[in-house]
Amino acid sequence: MIYQDTPDSPRSKVRFLIAEDTAINRKVMEMLFVQRGLDAVFVENGRQAVKQLESGKHFDIVLMDIEMPEMNGHEATRYIRRHLKMDIPVVAMSGHSDEEEKRKSKEAGMNDYVTKPVDINRLFGIVDRLCNAPQELPAAEPVFAFPKEAPVLDLSYLQSLSRGNSAFEKHMLNIFMEDIPPQMEELRTAVALANAQQASDVSHKMKSSFRMLGIGKGAELLQQIEDETKNGNISSMTPEQVQEVSDILNRSLAEIDQLLGVTR
Repeated sequence: MIYQDTPDSPRSKVRFLIAEDTAINRKVMEMLFVQRGLDAVFVENGRQAVKQLESGKHFDIVLMDIEMPEMNGHEATRYIRRHLKMDIPVVAMSGHSDEEEKRKSKEAGMNDYVTKPVDINRLFGIVDRLCNAPQELPAAEPVFAFPKEAPVLDLSYLQSLSRGNSAFEKHMLNIFMEDIPPQMEELRTAVALANAQQASDVSHKMKSSFRMLGIGKGAELLQQIEDETKNGNISSMTPEQVQEVSDILNRSLAEIDQLLGVTR
């Protein structure tokens, strides 16, 4: 999907190629670029990103998720550097913030690194530096008010992205309600069947969505599950962690129902 710039956009001459496989993250990025009148092409994995560049279409910068199917961000960037011989700036986007992941991204040929959920001010600061196209971002306007009791959700990040667009916020909450419960069951089944790789993959995917809605404790637990299972092991604590994530998810869904005025 391609979005055209407005003539007066400070970054109107910058064309972005954005590779992101998670639907909720891609939708947020699309909204951010539409709001700012920026020209961006969105793809779902590294292989599609490579094909866009191979086609001869002009891009000024690539925003590349790391963990994607078919061809991940590191593989795609190495291909861009070694086979396409292109020096286009590539910015890594990852749910990991450790130095090892940053080192791997640099070795793959990436120019910079941002963690998800993406801090849009930091991201555009990097774009400014790599593409010389400065832009100031207006302050976010809060939309939703929380219940008086301590909430599980913290929508401040989503609100900072939406810049007062309540329709977009509601749309993102609905996507969460549709996508995450099936993923929760997938994670529960993977752990029950001792499928560590599947458990690691699903917990990584869910973690991004939890962070998007500020579900901090749930995101921390999913990170723990991912770390514990990515080496092929499921510990005796993993089922308890999965149950705790499930409980947090149920509370989150109840809060979303309240915010959207849904009666079940």
